[in-house]
Amino acid sequence: MVVLIGAGAIIVGMTDPIEDTASSRPWTRRSATVWAAARADYLAGGSAAEVCERHGLSLSTFRWRARTEGWRLADQPHGAVVEPQEADDLAFADAHPPCNAAEMARLAWSNASRAMRDGKLIEARGWSRLHVDLEKMARDDRQRLRTYAKWAEHPANAGFIPTTPPYRPMEED
Repeated sequence: MVVLIGAGAIIVGMTDPIEDTASSRPWTRRSATVWAAARADYLAGGSAAEVCERHGLSLSTFRWRARTEGWRLADQPHGAVVEPQEADDLAFADAHPPCNAAEMARLAWSNASRAMRDGKLIEARGWSRLHVDLEKMARDDRQRLRTYAKWAEHPANAGFIPTTPPYRPMEED
């Protein structure tokens, strides 16, 4: 059976509905509470697709609202995405600033654990992703140190070997 819908023809089987499925989708308007929760999850580190699936939102509408309302990650001022830390955490961080990839990876894992305990799963996922990236950098650094140790076995290479581990520069405000 052929049914004409709009400008095109659709071949319909015995079990297929006759109405046009694209025009039969209901339009739904989400509450401000749903959008606020979606925004918070997105800024905590969730991907747009993940947040949309969790809150039942259209990906294109989500991206449009994020762009027009200015809450894309690119629209946030430096440091505005992460929640402020407690005074004790800041004092510890100031006393022991991470200076290489391995120490920063341990700090990221610690923050992921804290977020998990607090029930902030999307934030924990963001910290976990950062931990994975930093662990890769730490592995590269360890490999570089092994290479330096091999170079040190030959006296002719002494002038080319760094005297400190391969620290990465820290960003400052």
